[in-house]
Amino acid sequence: MIASWHIKAFKSVRDSGVLRFAPITLLVGSNSSGKSTILQSILAVAQSTESRISANSLVLNGPLVQLGDMDEIRCNFCHNEFPGIAFEIDTRSYRGHGGATAPFRRGGPFPPEFMAESIVCRFSIMAREDEGVREKLHPRVREASLVMTGGLQGPAHIEMTLRESPQRREGSKSPVKRDLAVGNSTAIPEYRITKGADSEVDAESAGVVGGQLWHFVPGSVSLRYDAHAETAAQIAAILIGTRSLAAPYRLVLTDPTPVEASWLAFVSNLVSDTTRAQLNAATQAKMDAGLLVVSELGAIIRKVLTREEQKKLEGERVGLEGCIRGEVAPDWRLRQLGLRADAQYLLATQFGQLLKYVGPLRDDPRALYPLSTSVDAEDVGRKGEYAAAVLSVHSETVVEYVDPAAFVKDGLAAKVRKGSLAAAVQQWASHIGVANRSESRGVEGGLGYRLSVGVDVSGGMRSLNQVGVGVSQALPILVLALLAARGTTLILEQPELHLHPSVQARLADFFIALTMVEKQCIVETHSEYIISRLRLKCAQDPTAELHERVALYFVEMKDDGSHYRRIGVTEAGSLSEWPTGFFDTSEIESSAILRAALERRKKRKGEDRAE
Repeated sequence: MIASWHIKAFKSVRDSGVLRFAPITLLVGSNSSGKSTILQSILAVAQSTESRISANSLVLNGPLVQLGDMDEIRCNFCHNEFPGIAFEIDTRSYRGHGGATAPFRRGGPFPPEFMAESIVCRFSIMAREDEGVREKLHPRVREASLVMTGGLQGPAHIEMTLRESPQRREGSKSPVKRDLAVGNSTAIPEYRITKGADSEVDAESAGVVGGQLWHFVPGSVSLRYDAHAETAAQIAAILIGTRSLAAPYRLVLTDPTPVEASWLAFVSNLVSDTTRAQLNAATQAKMDAGLLVVSELGAIIRKVLTREEQKKLEGERVGLEGCIRGEVAPDWRLRQLGLRADAQYLLATQFGQLLKYVGPLRDDPRALYPLSTSVDAEDVGRKGEYAAAVLSVHSETVVEYVDPAAFVKDGLAAKVRKGSLAAAVQQWASHIGVANRSESRGVEGGLGYRLSVGVDVSGGMRSLNQVGVGVSQALPILVLALLAARGTTLILEQPELHLHPSVQARLADFFIALTMVEKQCIVETHSEYIISRLRLKCAQDPTAELHERVALYFVEMKDDGSHYRRIGVTEAGSLSEWPTGFFDTSEIESSAILRAALERRKKRKGEDRAE
């Protein structure tokens, strides 16, 4: 689930502030106030994760949204500020996707027991005035950071930041210039991995000398390290009996490493005469034959040394590493450390498989609907044009949903049931009031799909072009949402278009029912009927929990750009405030009608008196 979203210097938004999303998040406000800007930034991020365009850019123009070029998304209210996006993903909602929580892939720099519970990403984009059309259409990321928290064995925290190097800003094709001979870099990105309360999970001999992005998150870093120092650190850890720090570039000792006499002498000088004698007796024969290896010496040390002597040896770790390393020149090596496989999994899941979108302008009713051209067999299209195809292909697919009759009776206490997609769509279409029955069948010859509905008690089925336009507007939303997996975020723009007020109100029932199967709805709407229905359901909810699932943001345009104000919904269904312009047209018009009627009445009384 998308837990929060924050944009800066993006279109009409100077700074949205952190918008905390709920299972049902509503964006309301006047036209051109900035509601769609939030949704457009989400869609731009989503299509970037799916795009094959340059691996370090935000894709402004793709299958989900077309935003033009950098000049068109740059905020008119900001000066010399780079557009930026930040968001948080709560991965705990993925427990229903695929039957288990989605952990990070293990390996790389992350501790093996690490499992993410949340991911926070921040990035900003830029394009110079002298750059070409392509760069302005897909502006590159200039700075990106990634923060992950979670853990199976106690809390863990992992943080990474990469910034564009000066050479890249000056037009160099290489993102980072490295000079390994002197261990210097003209552009060193920030890189940090921490675990719990520990300090850097990294060796002093290593340094970050570059990095690359995967779209808008750190994808990999280049580490420079001394192989001799790393080998010495591992040998010392084996001898002392402590686990080596999980440095991502750590060399693995695969072959038995013979023990040198100086290493044994270093240990002998730290212990008592009695222990020294026992140590010599246990090692002398194999040392003379050159057969004593590190793992054997480590076992002997742990068996012979007292607890106090073992602690003393551990305190001399640096000296032991120096003894093992000797007076040899550094063996500098470079290793590319991939990070993206871990972060990419979460982001690709959230913004690929678990994000669905239906735009405000849905397809006109047709007698015949086209075959789906999407690689996603569950995609109904931005305009719902493939809803008939999806419903036909998946009509018998088993989905989890809340029966509308049970929802009306029991509210949030209604049980989740399983049934075919066709049955679920039919029940909810009947509940919201657009159709009593529905079916989709492929036309012979593979020309498309015919979507038919029943709208009266006669039992006859009609094509959508023979009934009201509202049916064609609501069905794509029902098909998409009911087929979506648990953990899916549904982005819906003005779902109420062409729908009767009573149908609009019952859409709120549908949104609530979706949250009961762990689906998130982010909705831009002008419908006061949806808002009123949600308030009513909050007031009627015996558990007093529903209001916590609703986040209502009022968006208004001011002199310095779009402003976002969260309006609280109480368990009694009341609103924390009622700002000017927030669904007050009906009240204003009603008051005006009343005043006009009173004025007319006064005028007539005056005329009667005059006569």
